Amino acid sequence: MNFQGLEDTFRRDLFYRLQGLHITVPPLAARGGDIILLAEHFLNAGRYDPQRVILSPALKEALLRYAWPGNVRELRNEMERMRLMKAEAFRYDVGDLSPRCLAPRLDQPELSPMEDVHEHSRSRHRIPEASAPVPSRRQADRAAVFSPQFVGNERLEFRRLDKLRDLFRQLKKLTRLEISRTMKVCPATATKDLKTLRREGVIDKVEPSPSPRSHCFVLKKDLIAES
Repeated sequence: MNFQGLEDTFRRDLFYRLQGLHITVPPLAARGGDIILLAEHFLNAGRYDPQRVILSPALKEALLRYAWPGNVRELRNEMERMRLMKAEAFRYDVGDLSPRCLAPRLDQPELSPMEDVHEHSRSRHRIPEASAPVPSRRQADRAAVFSPQFVGNERLEFRRLDKLRDLFRQLKKLTRLEISRTMKVCPATATKDLKTLRREGVIDKVEPSPSPRSHCFVLKKDLIAES
């Protein structure tokens, strides 16, 4: 509760009695150490695979540089969008961020924790100044997908399948788990891609025993001869 400005209209003894416990919660941008911890938590939440998500150094730097005006809710929504766009991959880079999150934070004067909280409270009641139109989410995602940094990215299905075909030509035999870890995709995506290659006649499934752990996938013999 913010009692600033009430000293002249509120009973002084009651004012200080109510202000006995004052909890300061600064905005997310002022808690740099929490940003990376929260991002990793949201990217790992609900996964069945014990493998932990990896954030590249460039991505961490971008997360710390962005102002996060929407605080933790905005960070959570952005991490969930990244998971959906990359089909639950296990590695994320700066190119996976929305374009709006790549804008650098403007330099601001240092504020004490209390001043920072009061400034954040006052800013909620200000009339926003006119600014350039903000692109829609669809426009932002389209611009991100067609930027040069996404060429060859496994988030695009046809790029991922090309990479998987090359992997089979090199190694000839792979398990589903090996594919999931090598391609940095979730097991469900690896299963989907394997079914696609089987329909294309690129690979065969080998089942030495009823146990799924023994199953593997091999390159077709005629394709082995060509490679």
